[in-house]
Amino acid sequence: MTEFAHLDSLAFLIQLGMADLECQGLISPDEWGEPPARFDGYCARSCRAYKCLLKWPEPKQLAEYPEARIRREVHSCPEDAHFWLVAGHGLVLDLNFGPVEQRRKECGFANFDYENWDTGERFRRWAEDSRYPQREDARLIMD
Repeated sequence: MTEFAHLDSLAFLIQLGMADLECQGLISPDEWGEPPARFDGYCARSCRAYKCLLKWPEPKQLAEYPEARIRREVHSCPEDAHFWLVAGHGLVLDLNFGPVEQRRKECGFANFDYENWDTGERFRRWAEDSRYPQREDARLIMD
């Protein structure tokens, strides 16, 4: 049975940033992003933002999961896979779900197999500053 971590302050700020950028029309979910999860379609970008922000002192202080690792769904095409974070003791931090949805998810809200995964740690870094991911909208989320 998968156990879920609660959203820490860093995850909440990433989601708040995504919502703000969405309202400004600067980012949008990838095409498979459909409700019910509020941030479905942003999973890779949000996980990469979280992981990269852990390298900076100020955001790292907001993180309850500084050891978090990126996982992705085992899939023939990584671009179509779901991404999430695994925190200490194997707790799943799925940034697709907002604070209220996280609580509902623990009660069986979604039927996703978090036990079947591959690493999501490998991703391109921005050539101008390797603390950032290559993808521009992921950098916007971090800023």
